Amino acid sequence: MRVTIDINTAGRIATDFIGDLQEQEFLLSADQGVTKETLAAWLDNNISHRDIPQNETRTFFLAMIERLLENNRWALGELWREKYRLKEAARKKVDEYRKAAKTKAFALALFSTSEYELLVTPDRCFIFDPENYPYPPNSLYPSHHTFHKHYYSVIGDMKSEGEEYQCAQLLDAHPKVKRWVRNLEGRPQHSFWLQTSTDRFYPDFVCELTDGRFLVVEYKGLDRWSDDDSKEKRTIGNKWEELSDGRCLFIMPPGPDWNAILAKLG
Repeated sequence: MRVTIDINTAGRIATDFIGDLQEQEFLLSADQGVTKETLAAWLDNNISHRDIPQNETRTFFLAMIERLLENNRWALGELWREKYRLKEAARKKVDEYRKAAKTKAFALALFSTSEYELLVTPDRCFIFDPENYPYPPNSLYPSHHTFHKHYYSVIGDMKSEGEEYQCAQLLDAHPKVKRWVRNLEGRPQHSFWLQTSTDRFYPDFVCELTDGRFLVVEYKGLDRWSDDDSKEKRTIGNKWEELSDGRCLFIMPPGPDWNAILAKLG
């Protein structure tokens, strides 16, 4: 292989090595003994899939390549030359199927009671440590308004304006709310969370009511209330409430629908 090196008008070194390398790799692919099985093996070895057996991924990648070769849409040499682009496309497709499989399995586990019984009780709710509220650095709520029922002396990760702030004001002023917590995202050891098909769901507010029940509130703006993420969180929250036999309540109002929260409180 020959590499051309030159000095351009800006006085910098210029080379066409990469372009030549790709072209030579394409032209020599047949001599390298490239087959569709070889390419499938290369994809299999270069895409992480610890959660999927190799016998399944190898078959999947081979079928993907065969589909691309159908009706001469692609030549094998072309696929080998573009194998890094093919790798990225294949990785995304594996991630899509992985996510879909996890979502399906989670839904079956959540709603199928043929083999086991799901249980929700206040006894199994997360207990907030009165000595440890791990608010993120530089995220303290600026005290323009005094809240009287927050469990901790400080409030983290909340702005002093906007609809979430208005939601906190409503909860703090309601006579049936004994105390509440601004639940912090991404702190599994110190915050209340519910499991989703892919990660943990940290609702915005957790309240203890004067009658001993618990109310969990997740605020969502109208622009996000109907997306797939919010739908899954509502499904999980509603299932959590259903299984608590009336001792735990969940609400995700559609935007600033404060009447929905008042109705849930009764």
